[in-house]
Amino acid sequence: MKKNALLLIPILILSYVGPYAYVYAMTEADVFPRVERGDHEAIGKMSVRVDTQARMVISQSFSRNVGTELVSWTEVTYEVLLGFNNRIFTTYINFPALLDVSKITFKATGIFNGTAIMTCNQYYDSLVAPTGFEILAVFQSILLAGNNSFVNAFCYGPGAPTVDYAALSGTLLPITLSWEIKATVRGERAEETRTWSGVQSAIIRFR
Repeated sequence: MKKNALLLIPILILSYVGPYAYVYAMTEADVFPRVERGDHEAIGKMSVRVDTQARMVISQSFSRNVGTELVSWTEVTYEVLLGFNNRIFTTYINFPALLDVSKITFKATGIFNGTAIMTCNQYYDSLVAPTGFEILAVFQSILLAGNNSFVNAFCYGPGAPTVDYAALSGTLLPITLSWEIKATVRGERAEETRTWSGVQSAIIRFR
């Protein structure tokens, strides 16, 4: 009798665990790969944009005595708008969500007449995304607003005498802007580190 009871225990365990093991195995073999394929497809469709216009935010003048000579210079802060587009994707259960974008770095150099007059090197922890605990109206609002997300990047460079804006005619300065954006993008299950780069004509608006 005892022997039969002992034999019964493994059978009971298998009958209890078996269905869960089967579901997990089927999920691993079928569901997860489809989720990951969908994630990679959504990540591949996301794009970035660097605005073709930089705005001069502030110009600060400094001076220092070097030996017997007073040396003066100016440092300028610029602002450039970055865009992260097409973040909305559909989850495995056909529910809309936003791609999670984090660990973002933006590097750029603005060239005028062969001289680097603007450099950018900025880091962002992450873009705004819903937590999943919002009421439906708030969730939808965050979702729609976040599909095309924008952040401001601050760049720095020399002013006079390297670039004397006061002596320039007009209010715009044409530059060549070389840039690179790197970010970690995550869907429902899959994650990729993406890098975008470009060289484009841009302008600095200083008045």
